[in-house]
Amino acid sequence: MRELHNAHRNFQNEWRRWRNGELKKEERKRLNPYEPESVTLARNAMLTALGKLFDSEIYPLELELRANSQFAADKIIEFLSIDILAFRCGYAKEFFLTKLKSVQLTGEQIKSLRQIALEMCEVYNFHREFRRWCHLMIKLADREFVEKLTQLSKSTNRYAAIKSKWMLETIFHHRKDLAQNY
Repeated sequence: MRELHNAHRNFQNEWRRWRNGELKKEERKRLNPYEPESVTLARNAMLTALGKLFDSEIYPLELELRANSQFAADKIIEFLSIDILAFRCGYAKEFFLTKLKSVQLTGEQIKSLRQIALEMCEVYNFHREFRRWCHLMIKLADREFVEKLTQLSKSTNRYAAIKSKWMLETIFHHRKDLAQNY
């Protein structure tokens, strides 16, 4: 998973370097409309790592989750914590977040998921799976988590404030027991 994360980041950097015109004028003329070899190599490395991740980790993890969800939860939490922003990973995260609602989780797993949810609120971009994070937190939220979200909603970080308010609204809409004091 880390290999894919690093490969994706490297590809993004190479792509931006090329698209933002950081190449010399002669090199751009020679390559136009083709991309430089560094971008092609970075893309191929990312696609190879992506294929390896899905073939060796994600698909077997989906099968394990369907068969015996308790043992797959730790691997799923690790996958969610790395937050890979690559093709098909958002769909996999959505699937796992939806399935985790029906899994009997340990206290440590719940604590980890709450921490990751707080980190998702602080991330600059909106990810497609954020709504699934909100729905999972309906089940996993407690007063301490709600207090941390409330503090985050008052943050100067605009994205953190917006996303934490969104998560709080989702939780409060479904959990009247937590909404009473807020």
